[in-house]
Amino acid sequence: MKTLPQPWTAAMEATIFTSWIYDHLQPHAAAVKLAHPLMLRAIAVAKKKNDRIDASKIADCLRCDFLPEWYMASTEIRERRRTLRYRNLLVRQTVQMKNKIAVLLMEAGVSYNKQKLHKVGYFRELLATNQDIDEGLKPLLRLCREMVVRLGKTESALV
Repeated sequence: MKTLPQPWTAAMEATIFTSWIYDHLQPHAAAVKLAHPLMLRAIAVAKKKNDRIDASKIADCLRCDFLPEWYMASTEIRERRRTLRYRNLLVRQTVQMKNKIAVLLMEAGVSYNKQKLHKVGYFRELLATNQDIDEGLKPLLRLCREMVVRLGKTESALV
């Protein structure tokens, strides 16, 4: 970057590493621009496609002021989004595990209270006293319950 004639402008196509590269280049460049991937049709429809050709076409678009720009959120917003996406994953997995517990009980013909099923005391009592739950099913139910508890603790720590 130090050998480039100053001031210089960078342009790049969005990738999985875009935010890291953007943050790394931002202090050194006059401007860092992101190309909107869906609007870069010239690259997408090319018969010959490799990184060198793609970079040349992005540079040509930038030079001619035809680069379809894409918004890059601030670092704080990107970090918040990453945290929220991770929390969303945890919530989805928790729901899946709770549904799996209910399905396992239904498969075995066990009757239970839907509102209380995921309460600690009720679940423990259900496993201990219900005769319809065979010994092969109990370990699976315990594992599912442990996963629900672990996911809940992870979500609480995240929040």
